[in-house]
Amino acid sequence: KTDSIVFEDDVLLRRVSNIIPSHHDNHIGLPCDFNRSICGGKNELCYSQGPSYPDELESTRIIGERQFRKAVDLFNAADGEIGRGVDFRHAYIDFSQLEVTISDQGYSEVVKTCPAAMGLHLRLEQQMDLEFLIFSKKLVRDMLKTPSKEQTDCQCPKPILLDTGEMKKPYDWAPSILPIQILRIGQLIILSVPGEFTTMAKRHLRDIVKTVLTSEEYFEFDDIHIVIAGLTNTYSHDITTYEEYQVQRYEGASTLYGPHTLRAYIQEFKKIAEALVYGEPVEPGPQPPDLLEKQISLFPPVVVDATPLGVNFGDVCANVHRFTEDIDRCRIVNILRRSRDIDHLRMQCIYIGPSSLTVIE
Repeated sequence: KTDSIVFEDDVLLRRVSNIIPSHHDNHIGLPCDFNRSICGGKNELCYSQGPSYPDELESTRIIGERQFRKAVDLFNAADGEIGRGVDFRHAYIDFSQLEVTISDQGYSEVVKTCPAAMGLHLRLEQQMDLEFLIFSKKLVRDMLKTPSKEQTDCQCPKPILLDTGEMKKPYDWAPSILPIQILRIGQLIILSVPGEFTTMAKRHLRDIVKTVLTSEEYFEFDDIHIVIAGLTNTYSHDITTYEEYQVQRYEGASTLYGPHTLRAYIQEFKKIAEALVYGEPVEPGPQPPDLLEKQISLFPPVVVDATPLGVNFGDVCANVHRFTEDIDRCRIVNILRRSRDIDHLRMQCIYIGPSSLTVIE
């Protein structure tokens, strides 16, 4: 993890769970290097000790329950009301070679994003491990696709492991066209992003969008709440700040479109935020390719999938209970017989849904 995410985890656990996690080496019992998460050049022995160490399941239950209770307390304590109005803006953006304007103290520069590429997470420091990884990297990379000099320079300082943005067979190995979206429900603003932003990357994006929305007199709300919803509409791995990218830890190695990826998101979100304020439409952008008909499956075909004698798919196994006034004790269950999921992959659809609704007065 980057330092920001480790910091976020620590703060979250302190504030919500009243737990200060300790990262220890299993062999010698000493704290691991906080910034690099290594002990003796390796990270395999570094782990967090939970409140019920060494019982990891109990630690997970304790932390989860404390977080849940805090969430319930915050929910019950909320006294503000969501204002009126619902609006949104949505656009597709080609992140493979997007021009991004960077302005800083009167200086302006135009940079570009890169075709997608996955990097090698250089976290092992022992010379033998490093030499082995470099050898493995070159072997795997050169078997699939050797990145061009232009791509290598664009992604620098990332050591490219998989040049996914330039690998096109049998179809694109990584997306180039991504959706971005902003939703408004009263003074609640939801930024839908197709990836995992680090803590600092989220803060940069949220602050910029908030500045755009609150600096315009046309926007009816001053006190707005911005929430970033990650992994929405599609997935494009991680997004780090420019500084985090330079370190090339896990998140930096997984930031697909180069060191200026976050700046590209900020630039494009500013555009759709301004359009939201002024009530203007946005260009829909290039449509992503439809790959549903090109999917490759390594699963064997279905040989047989049947029900026991006397029953059929869709039959009710356990029906819902009758309505009761004690809603806390009312358990709604309806179990139906159906085929195995793997035998009927319902792409762009759901497996089960209500067929009728009866309202009992």
